[in-house]
Amino acid sequence: MSSTRTRTNPVPVTNLIALSLTVVALLFPIGARGQAQILDVNQGLPDLDSRAGTAVSPTSTQLSLVAGMGASASWNQFGTPQSLIKYGDFLTTGLTGDPVSAALGWIRANKSLFRLSDQGVNNLELLNDSLLAGNAGHAVIFRQHFGNLPSAQDGLITVGIVNGNITYVSSSAAGDGNVPGVATLSAVDAWLKAAADVGRAVGPDSISGLAVKGTWTMFTVAGFSYPQRSRLVAFPTPTEGVRPAYETIVLDVRGGQATAYASFVDAQTGMVLFRQNRVQQLATTSAFSGTYTATACGMPNGPFAAPTGTKTIDVVATSSLPTNDIVLNLLFGSTVVASSDVLTTPEAIHYAPTGGVPVGNYSVQVCPFDANQTPPLTYAGAITINDTVSTQPPLSNTPKWKFFTANPPLNLSSTDTRIIGCWLDSLTSLTPADQECQFALKNLASRAPWDFNLRTNVPNFTTTGNNAKSAEAWFSPLTPMFLTGPTPGRLASASSRLLLV
Repeated sequence: MSSTRTRTNPVPVTNLIALSLTVVALLFPIGARGQAQILDVNQGLPDLDSRAGTAVSPTSTQLSLVAGMGASASWNQFGTPQSLIKYGDFLTTGLTGDPVSAALGWIRANKSLFRLSDQGVNNLELLNDSLLAGNAGHAVIFRQHFGNLPSAQDGLITVGIVNGNITYVSSSAAGDGNVPGVATLSAVDAWLKAAADVGRAVGPDSISGLAVKGTWTMFTVAGFSYPQRSRLVAFPTPTEGVRPAYETIVLDVRGGQATAYASFVDAQTGMVLFRQNRVQQLATTSAFSGTYTATACGMPNGPFAAPTGTKTIDVVATSSLPTNDIVLNLLFGSTVVASSDVLTTPEAIHYAPTGGVPVGNYSVQVCPFDANQTPPLTYAGAITINDTVSTQPPLSNTPKWKFFTANPPLNLSSTDTRIIGCWLDSLTSLTPADQECQFALKNLASRAPWDFNLRTNVPNFTTTGNNAKSAEAWFSPLTPMFLTGPTPGRLASASSRLLLV
């Protein structure tokens, strides 16, 4: 292979970097966050909750308390309010003291709603007191403790309060519960079981460098690129009491593939009680890795099947040592159909032939540009096979969204403080139909409007689309959570306007 820097490609190619972004959200309590799957296909194992299908119904006392407030409630699996609101009015008014003490006092006065005794209220820990932007409202979050263990995955109560008035309440409170039993497994034992559960089994001799940081036991595991962690918590269940459990994190990023699972392992039986895949992919992507030599290409990676209807194939690869210059080839059978060589790593291919991508198996090959290579001669990359093109069809009307810039005012004011955002590059030279636009939303990070379905090439007029899956989320008001079911809590609009309230 010549070292002369002449760039010729045997086939048309657009060198567009289409990196697959991976989001790993790990170190926050799962119950205090939400999870929204970016695409319909989420790589890795499905989530697991051993408590699924079990639930406790609210008592007549609880129902009477809600009715006495004139409020509306929905109930969680523990038989406590998942959402409590009095539409058009406050739940309670005239509370005194700071927001935290007022919120705690309200919980104590209504402890039966949460199946708590006075001692259960005493066991609540202040997790966070957040001042909402633009007004005097506070979101006060409490976490339950069972014995000397904090609740994890559930056991939260959130109170919205402004100037001594309760505006809303949401919770995953589990009632008084019981003091969890004594753990018979160690933090490392539990992590080993969690790792085996996700197909990454290792032996105890792979563990080294144990250290305690805060509530976490941290350690190094041979073959894993990041420190691992495990901590003892209380895991409430609706019908089986409160179990001692280890919250474990299995984390690795090697060979271009991210692995990140948060699991709860029973500290006595070793059973995996709960598992959540914390990796979210921006695109449905297959990772690859391999080696090459200074004088020869590496073995082709694949095959990667392109089914009927495939519009584009995007490939990106990087050498482990960025100074090594590589050439990236996309092969259909044994024929190179696209190539990338842009002087520096990473190399990227965007393959979008006229008429669509031919059906069949494709492979990816990495070669050295010349013999001037420094070990290690390894690489990693990803290939994305898409059934949509990366451009959007013309829009007959400008998509518009009316939304609060932070949060709605909590003083029940009738003044509408929302702004209108429009799918425009800028607010200059607006057409008469777009004079109401106050914020330009179009940007290079998004290839279509927020409510646009790139698979069908049409808008869906809901809050599910290209950039988000949004829904009402009283369970976790600070971090909206993806709700299951057909379209619960989703907002819809039959026109190009979508009013987010």
